[in-house]
Amino acid sequence: MNCYILFQKQSSHQSNTVTNVILFFIDFSSFYIFLKIFIFEFLSAKKTTPSKCITHSKAGVARPQICAGHGTCSKADTCTCETGWGSAWTNEAGAAADDANCEYKSCPDECSRQGRCIQSVCYCEPGFTGLNCKQVVCGEICSGAHQYPVQSNGKCSCECTAGWKGDGCNTKIISKCPDDCGEFGSCDKDKCICMSNWSGEFCEIPPCPTEVKGISCSGKGLCLESQECECQKGYTGNACELLNCESLNNCNGATHGLCNNGTCACLTGWGSQDCSQKIYPDCPMSCSNVGECNQGKCFCPPGYYGNGCQKTYNMCTPENCNDHGSCNITVCNCNHGWKGDSCEIEIKKCPNACSGELHGTCDTVTGECSCKDGFTGLGCADKACMNGCGHGSCNNGTCACDPSWEGPKCSIRTLKCFQVEKSISLCHYTSL
Repeated sequence: MNCYILFQKQSSHQSNTVTNVILFFIDFSSFYIFLKIFIFEFLSAKKTTPSKCITHSKAGVARPQICAGHGTCSKADTCTCETGWGSAWTNEAGAAADDANCEYKSCPDECSRQGRCIQSVCYCEPGFTGLNCKQVVCGEICSGAHQYPVQSNGKCSCECTAGWKGDGCNTKIISKCPDDCGEFGSCDKDKCICMSNWSGEFCEIPPCPTEVKGISCSGKGLCLESQECECQKGYTGNACELLNCESLNNCNGATHGLCNNGTCACLTGWGSQDCSQKIYPDCPMSCSNVGECNQGKCFCPPGYYGNGCQKTYNMCTPENCNDHGSCNITVCNCNHGWKGDSCEIEIKKCPNACSGELHGTCDTVTGECSCKDGFTGLGCADKACMNGCGHGSCNNGTCACDPSWEGPKCSIRTLKCFQVEKSISLCHYTSL
C-alpha cells in the first residue's frame, strides 16, 4: 500500500496564508485526482491585473472596450491604434502618451511634435501655432531690454541689439561711434554698421515697417528700396505682420467675409471656415411643425397656409361631409352610423350583430350576416346541420325529417311492416 502527502492552499480575506493539511491516500489514482484539483485551485487563487488596454465606458457605449474599439492590444499590454486614431506622442520625458488607448482621432501631423494632442486638438508649445503647431511664432519671447527674437530652422532664439553683448545682452559695448550707433547699428572701427536695412550716419533712418524690433517687414518679407514690404507667401499687412487667407480662398470675396489675421470673419448670411456656405434664417414658427423649412421659407401641406403654415382652411369634398360628419382641414370625421371619405356610406346593423365575431360577420353595406361554419340563421344564432338534412329541415343543429323519412340526415325511407302469417311479414314503404 502506497502513502501520499498533499499540502492544500487556503485563502483568507485579511491576508494570504497557507495552511498545511496532510492528506493520506491509499492508492495512486486518488492521489492523482486530488493533485489536479489542488493545482486548479492554486492557480485560480492568483490575483490578476486589469489590462491597460481596457477603456472605460463613454456616452453611448454600453460597457468597457479594448482600445476604445479602434485598435488591438499587444502582448506588451499596450494598444496598437488604427490609422487615424490615438496619439503615442508626449512632449514630456517619462510622461504617458497623450492618447495611448485610441479613444480619440489623431491630431494633424502629431502636432508636429511641438504640442500636446488632447481629444483630437493640438495645444501648441510657446512659439508655435496653427492646427498642427507647425507655424513658428516667435513673438515676445525675449525678456531682455536689448534683445530681439530671430527665427532659424523653425526655432526661435534671442540676439543682442547693436552695442550690447553677453548673456541676456546686458553688457554694453564701449565704442567711439556717435551715440554708439543707436539701437540698430554697431560700431566697427569707429564707423556705424547698420542692421537690417537701417541707414544713416548713426543708423537713425528706419527701414521698412516692422512689428518685430530690429527686423524689417517683421522677418516675413523683403524690404524694397521704396521702403515698402514685399511679403512672403501667406503673409500680408504693411509690415507683413498678419496672416492672409489665401488657404481659405480669401474668404470667397469681400461679399462673403473679411480676412482677420488668417481667419475669416463671415458676413451675415454666410458661414463655414472660408465663408462659402450660405446660411439661411430659421423659418417662421418652425412652420408650425406641419410644413417643410427650406432656405428660410415654409412650404405648407394641403389645408395649411401662411408664412409659418399657421393658418388652416377646409378641403373636404363636399365641405359639409354630406351632413353626416364634420370637416377637419382635409379629413371628414363621420358621425356615428356613417363612414367613407365623405361620410357617404351608412353603416347598417345586422340582426343580433350576427351573434358575435365567433358566429359571423356583418356586412354594414347590406346589413346581412355572413355566418361562419357551424352556424346559420339571419343572426347566425342557430347551429347548422353540417351534413345537410336531405328530406327535412335543420332546427338548431338537428334535422327535422319530412313524413316518410328518417335518419340523422333524413335520407332513409320509412318502412312499414305487418304480419301475414305466423312466420310471414309483409313490408312496404309508406306513401309520400
